[in-house]
Amino acid sequence: MLVVVTGVAGSGKSSLVHASIPAGAGVVSMDQGAIRGSRRSNPATYSGLLDPIRKAFAKANGVKPALFSANSEGACPNCNGVGVIYTDLAMMASVATTCEECEGKRFEASVLDYHLGGRDISEVLDRLVDSGKSVIVIEHHQAIMARADRIIDLGPGAGHDGGRIVFEGTPADLVSARSTLTGEHLAAYVGTSD
Repeated sequence: MLVVVTGVAGSGKSSLVHASIPAGAGVVSMDQGAIRGSRRSNPATYSGLLDPIRKAFAKANGVKPALFSANSEGACPNCNGVGVIYTDLAMMASVATTCEECEGKRFEASVLDYHLGGRDISEVLDRLVDSGKSVIVIEHHQAIMARADRIIDLGPGAGHDGGRIVFEGTPADLVSARSTLTGEHLAAYVGTSD
């Protein structure tokens, strides 16, 4: 599930999430600090989630972790680990086509011969929600709220007036109820995004 925790600034969103996660729960946390990486980076790169995955693949197969990086030694030599080939069409916008050599998997063919738990590295990376994991996001952006499976809205205000769950349910239910400030803003966004 994608769970989005919302509420006015100072309503207790971060406190709720951080206090609800027990130590050693195997949770990867990303904050609002500056992100590092390149155009090819993704949330798993930013969060450091890929490091233990690469190390596990390397240990299971007796090779270097760098082989399991599409930005390093394991990258497909044809697309340089991007998974697509960009073709410049002069006066028109460039066109991206799936790399024929790696079929968009981003890795050199020999790297995909290494397995962990019956899967190669390309089958393991960026499937968090699809594989049954929950992703909890503290967010104010309406586009993310609209795509959530569940929303937890805190408030009704900030500081001493916050810290209470004022809504829990689907984005559609929040829009229908319009019982909170977040619900009103999401309803206005959904109404204009059609």
